[in-house]
Amino acid sequence: MRVLIALVTLVAALAVGVSTALATTVEGKGGGLTVSVSLPPSATRGEPITVAESITNDLQSWQLVKVTQTLQGPAGRQLSFSYPILVGPYKTLAFNLTFTVPTSAPTGEYSLTLATKTKTGSATATATIEVS
Repeated sequence: MRVLIALVTLVAALAVGVSTALATTVEGKGGGLTVSVSLPPSATRGEPITVAESITNDLQSWQLVKVTQTLQGPAGRQLSFSYPILVGPYKTLAFNLTFTVPTSAPTGEYSLTLATKTKTGSATATATIEVS
């Protein structure tokens, strides 16, 4: 469970530009936002991966956004947390992290969901990764 908490916390906390080459990117639109999540299709315990997310304000006004991060692991293990952010007109916030998959991480499929909600609607993107 500590692995799940660390991943979701770090993904939300970091805002640096990291390349997501060879990643699967999923995009969602709604509420005046475009959101995306990128993960490599697979990972091996003990090797590095890059997780990338972005939130783009598609409107010409500031938006208060409720962001919910959800990481779901094998056997239904799930961890979610929410926080508010303010996004400027036509601005993109990027949340990226490169880390080594812990050798103790359970094998199986993981999904990372970025869900946003504004006063005008919502947008969601979910990407999956297979850990072996």
